[in-house]
Order: sequence, then C-alpha cells, then structure tokens
Amino acid sequence: MAGHRRDIDDLLALELARGRTIQAAAESVGCAERTARRRLAEPEFKAKVAALRAEFIDRTTGALADFPGRRDQHVTRTAHRCR
Repeated sequence: MAGHRRDIDDLLALELARGRTIQAAAESVGCAERTARRRLAEPEFKAKVAALRAEFIDRTTGALADFPGRRDQHVTRTAHRCR
C-alpha cells in the first residue's frame, strides 16, 4: 500500500506542478480532493511540488530563450532554399 500512495503522491505532485487545480489534479490521479489538500499541507510534499514547478519553469524558459536562435536559423535555411 505504501508504494501505491507514493505513486499517487508522485502523480499528484506532477499535476499540481503543471498548474492544475487541486480538484482537477486529484480527479486526474484518482484521489479525493480532501486527500490532495492534506498532502499539500505536508511541508515535504509542498516542497516537492515547488521543486517540480521550478524545474518546469526553468525548462520552459530555456526553450523560449533558445527559440529566437532556432527561428532565425529556420528562416535563413528557408530563404536559401527559395533562391
């Protein structure tokens, strides 16, 4: 049973870190909203959600920062092909 809770907690943390509401995250992983709220009251779980959210933000920021360079390369390649 402990392994099952850990799996649910991991999935719940991911859903919450992605920005889902507590209700939507709980429904998505198959637990009660009340359970999700109890987990969020636990400092360790709340820290896990915050760490996952920070990782998502870092990855997204990195991808967005790299986008102009890739876009410029694509435009240059396309322009050369059209000549």
